[in-house]
Amino acid sequence: MATDKLIAISGVARYMQATLWGSTPLQYYAGHWSHDFEIQLTWSASLFSAGRRSETYIAPSWSWASYDGEVSFPYPSRVTLWAKLIHISVSPVTDPFGMVSSGFIRMRGPLCMAVATRSADVVDEDERDNTLLLLGTDTVIDCVDLGFDKSIESGSATDNAEQQSQLVLFGIKQAEDSSDRPFEGISLRLTGHQRGQYRRVGGFRVDEYLPRSLEEEQRRAPEYALFPNGGAKLLEQDHFGALMDAFHAMDMPEEFFEQRGDN
Repeated sequence: MATDKLIAISGVARYMQATLWGSTPLQYYAGHWSHDFEIQLTWSASLFSAGRRSETYIAPSWSWASYDGEVSFPYPSRVTLWAKLIHISVSPVTDPFGMVSSGFIRMRGPLCMAVATRSADVVDEDERDNTLLLLGTDTVIDCVDLGFDKSIESGSATDNAEQQSQLVLFGIKQAEDSSDRPFEGISLRLTGHQRGQYRRVGGFRVDEYLPRSLEEEQRRAPEYALFPNGGAKLLEQDHFGALMDAFHAMDMPEEFFEQRGDN
């Protein structure tokens, strides 16, 4: 049963903790390890099998165990972390390696608001629209990968279509081992229970391409279409740069929003 997945691997987790124990104690939290915890948050729902969030509580939304289906885990690579774990709390039912009754994490990292421009119900990858509208800058970016945990479409009966598709993008890491330097993070939605509390609904990836030669740089330079009236339209957009601009636009002191009365 899906609800028994943490129980099923509890023996393996207990053995790994005893075997891999080093100078720093290795802690276990609902299927995740304390070492490189931030990177583990970028797990993703498999594109090649149908899955959904478990209707029965198994683990917090940030844990892969909360998803009833196949998941993919990040490959080991040299990365730059953009996010930092501040605090974590998980309440096991009995066994610290088994079932949990609740859990939450407190993180620090870049945030921005976005609207998904497609439905989470699309299964055929050829029909997927991996674009996001970044609120605040009104810029549409293309994601190399944009996946949902089959829960973004669920909202309250009073939510309109735009409210049900609004996301908070949380940047976590950027790989340094390849020329496209993929930047990855998770997409969130406000829980509505208390201020600043979110639940995970998916993940995203945007590439930052770094040319290795002058020829590559010239070939990938932004191209513009010129019109008789003197106007120009950008044909190739810096999606990574647009995402960074959106992060910076949200990087304001909390007092700014309190003075405006905004949440």
